[in-house]
Amino acid sequence: MKRIAAILSFVFVLGGLSTTAQNKKSPFQTVQGKIGNVGVTITYNAPSMRDRAIFGELVSYDKVWRAGADKATTISFTEDVTINGTEVKAGKYAFFTMPKEKGNWPIMLNSAWDQWGAYDMDASKNVLESEAKVSKIKPVETLTYSISDGMIHMEWETTRISFAVE
Repeated sequence: MKRIAAILSFVFVLGGLSTTAQNKKSPFQTVQGKIGNVGVTITYNAPSMRDRAIFGELVSYDKVWRAGADKATTISFTEDVTINGTEVKAGKYAFFTMPKEKGNWPIMLNSAWDQWGAYDMDASKNVLESEAKVSKIKPVETLTYSISDGMIHMEWETTRISFAVE
């Protein structure tokens, strides 16, 4: 009888963990695409607006942001690329940006890709410091990345940032 109770308890715990993972507020996402012959993979946790003001409130202006939720967003390239005139070697990088109230946003690729948020980001490990163009768009509820026409785009709330990859 104790064995059956132990097994049932274990099953209920696993069921609860599975339900918790499925109800996560910022689910794990992967976007893959090609820019020329280069395979590009972006992995991130996708938060939603849920009736909140995002840029300037939930995500502060003028502060480095992990460009997603939870772990730092990562971008991988299968071959060397050039971003805004800077060569970036093939590999996997943490992607950060710094939201601004006006103008373009700084972007950073950091060689320490396996980190939580931007709390311990070491700028000396940045392999790229550049800018992304900012444009206003219709509201996007959930943070979304896309790869198209030689560009990487991030959209959330009423903001789109974009940068070219060659």
